[in-house]
Amino acid sequence: MSHTAMVGTRGGRRIALVGNPNSGKTTLFNALTGAHQQVGNWPGVTVERREGRLRLDSGELIVVDLPGVYSLLGGGGVDQDIARAYVQNAQLDGLVQVVDVGQLQRHLLLTHELLHLGRPLLLVLNMMDEARARRAVPDLDRLRQRLGGIAVLPMVARRGEGLAQLREALERDFPQGGEPVPALYPAELAHTLAQLAAQTPTLAALDRLRILEGLAPPPTDAEPHARRAREEIRAKTGEDAADALAAARFAWAEDTARAVLPATTASAKERWTQRLDRWILHPVIGVPIFLGVLYALLVASFNAGAIFQDFFEDGSKAILVHGLGHLLLDAGLPDWGVQALAGGFGG
Repeated sequence: MSHTAMVGTRGGRRIALVGNPNSGKTTLFNALTGAHQQVGNWPGVTVERREGRLRLDSGELIVVDLPGVYSLLGGGGVDQDIARAYVQNAQLDGLVQVVDVGQLQRHLLLTHELLHLGRPLLLVLNMMDEARARRAVPDLDRLRQRLGGIAVLPMVARRGEGLAQLREALERDFPQGGEPVPALYPAELAHTLAQLAAQTPTLAALDRLRILEGLAPPPTDAEPHARRAREEIRAKTGEDAADALAAARFAWAEDTARAVLPATTASAKERWTQRLDRWILHPVIGVPIFLGVLYALLVASFNAGAIFQDFFEDGSKAILVHGLGHLLLDAGLPDWGVQALAGGFGG
């Protein structure tokens, strides 16, 4: 794709940062655009809109930081609706998906959906320092192959590591890859989806998925084709179309993560807290562990208190009884007054 073809909306080329919440999008946005940012609200809603300008040798690039989104098919609040609509409908020259590499399998579910759009896509694998610490660095070349040849860049956004490589990739037209949709599904589903695409050419790929999964009503002319496709999927898989398609997405993400991550890490090397959670939150073993922790805290509190009991008791007696008594006697108070205040109140 030439730079002439890449010219998007007014003001230069335009790309959007998209990804799951807490993937590091805004950190990357700040690193790319610096002080050249504009913050406002999306039209008609109070959700924050962030745009910035990135100056490259090839010209100015407008960068849009979208709200975090888990799925392009539906779910979530207004902020996710905004992200979905913008990704699918705005005039964009490319998309940059920011991925938490420690949660690669989960984030690949969104990648699966983004590949349906047919837009230029670049994948940024963020938090690579944590992946190196866990010895869970993915095979980038194999991941590129699995994703149809799109660019895949490692990064630690909060340190600026990989930022120069990203700027270099944005200087040129990052590759879109081939037509990826059929490869995202097993053969029986891919055939049915291809047939439906041929029968409903005016519908976008994600719109067809929404219709098949019951997330959106079909147009009148597409309804019989969608019904036949759902029946065909049920006949082939024994499941509703929604369940079969969702299972295919999860299987693709799991297989891809397993193929590119080191064998010792499976989908991702578990943190020690996750291993603890498996025991502590176990429905059977977790109960005696919980009771044992409570008992240990009770015993510890009594034993720790006993250590300081004599100290506090002797110290308080010296101040409130003996000390107060001497002060009262020196002040000329009668014995019965000293006894009442020091021995009674102080004691």
